[in-house]
Amino acid sequence: MEVEIRSGRTVHLNAIETAAAVLGLRREMDAAQQRWTLGPYGTFELDSQFVGLTLNSQTRRGDQRIETSGRLWSPDGMAVVSVSVAIESALAPPTQLSITVSSHLPPTFAHNLVGLRALAHAALEELTEEILFHAANVRAHARS
Repeated sequence: MEVEIRSGRTVHLNAIETAAAVLGLRREMDAAQQRWTLGPYGTFELDSQFVGLTLNSQTRRGDQRIETSGRLWSPDGMAVVSVSVAIESALAPPTQLSITVSSHLPPTFAHNLVGLRALAHAALEELTEEILFHAANVRAHARS
């Protein structure tokens, strides 16, 4: 069963700002993955192996898609589903974040798609906040 979940929120960053923010996030991650507990929704793990992350002349001229993998854990920690995380941007804003679940869902998630969607959206909001934080740091360093 494939379930695709896209964030309803866009981030006002271009491809260069997005790539720099993801590099900042990657540097902050001192392990193979970062884990966030998202209250009653469950837990989100994001792998640090970002693919498609480039800062070169090609990035300045076209679209950019940065991808990594992760996992969504049920609130009780008994069910997990693998996800693909994509960050899509272009020369001009906005940037769009998405999570796609493309594996078989364990019964916990298969019987509670509303809960799975809420968890995925909470994960995307957390990732969005991290990207915005690192983008702000990049801008602050550029001004000084």
